Amino acid sequence: MGARWLINLALVAVAALLGAWIALELDGQMRAERLTAVAAEQVTRIVIERAQRADIVLTRATDGWHMHAPHAGVADPTVVARVLALLHAPVERWLTLEPAERAAAGLEPAAIRVRFDALELRVGGVEPLAQRRYVGHGARVAVLDERWLAPLRAEPAAFLLPNPAPPAQNPVAPEE
Repeated sequence: MGARWLINLALVAVAALLGAWIALELDGQMRAERLTAVAAEQVTRIVIERAQRADIVLTRATDGWHMHAPHAGVADPTVVARVLALLHAPVERWLTLEPAERAAAGLEPAAIRVRFDALELRVGGVEPLAQRRYVGHGARVAVLDERWLAPLRAEPAAFLLPNPAPPAQNPVAPEE
């Protein structure tokens, strides 16, 4: 009976250590350094430039976000919020790359450039080890999870609110 208690005690200790390790990992992820310190609420203009595709220009007005190029219309606030979330994306690690290394990382020239007012971010290639994206921010290069960059690849029409059907002018009474 004593040996069983020792085995159970050892299993409880291992489970407690694993639980503590997972809690520390999650805590570290929550405290990860963010890509920028810019508050999304302060941004008034977003320009997304993509190679060989039309630029997307969004501006904030008192009644919400509007797209000005390549189409004009009211922007979908959900899609714009996903683009703005990039500002606070958790950085897996920061790199300092020489100019030749920046070109090899796909940052010069960048496949996608996104400007939040005066702040410019350059989206490059995929990091070969962890399959994460290089994102140039000033002189530094961040390595980010791909999910933060997916909205930048959306078609321009995805940024617009769908138009509701216009109300019927002359409704027809159903036949009896």
